[in-house]
Amino acid sequence: MTKEEKKYFEKIERDSQNNPMIRIKAAADFINGDLLKAFTTPRGINADGMSYILSALTGFAVADIAKKEEVDMILSGAASSRNRLGTDMGYFYIGDVVDKHLYNSPLSAICVFEYIYTQKKNEKNLPDLNLLLSNNAKMIGNPEAKVWAGSKNPYQEIKPAYQTYKSFKAKLEPFKLKDAEVVAAFAMALGFAVANFETVFPKNLNCVEMVLSTVIFYSHMEV
Repeated sequence: MTKEEKKYFEKIERDSQNNPMIRIKAAADFINGDLLKAFTTPRGINADGMSYILSALTGFAVADIAKKEEVDMILSGAASSRNRLGTDMGYFYIGDVVDKHLYNSPLSAICVFEYIYTQKKNEKNLPDLNLLLSNNAKMIGNPEAKVWAGSKNPYQEIKPAYQTYKSFKAKLEPFKLKDAEVVAAFAMALGFAVANFETVFPKNLNCVEMVLSTVIFYSHMEV
């Protein structure tokens, strides 16, 4: 870490003592900045590719932090609230701890995403979350399941995408994010990206719905 980088992170730590959203926003900006380098081509930004990987990363953040919290609960003697489902396509997890980081807390992935998206777009036209969750429950373990409006096979995508998540999580260490803030940072990055990129998607696709459906599916997969 350079001297300038050290000063930068020290400033973020000071500024965020009373407002954790400062470090979350800084981490989200870093995520998007790093991905923009990877998804910028001579023809412009690959908005579809960047939005997809951000959706996958956000889902993995939920799964990863829920898993970590479950381990902490067990070590402290508390009962686990994450249930393992065995399927022909691998293991999936459901339960309160997954729901907490997916949609049921202020820093959960969907809460943060929807807040950022609606603030940027100045609209409240969001998909029905209960319907998205119900549809996802029907897909769990289905070998024919697809995400990203039916164009991505999650069983083939999970390994490389999860490696990308682990790489990013390591890069985020200097921001000193708490567990729930890791989820919030990826979700915030996703919210900013989708608000900026949505207009380039084909009109017949509901960009927000495909994003959230992808987040939800990956958040329940074993990582």
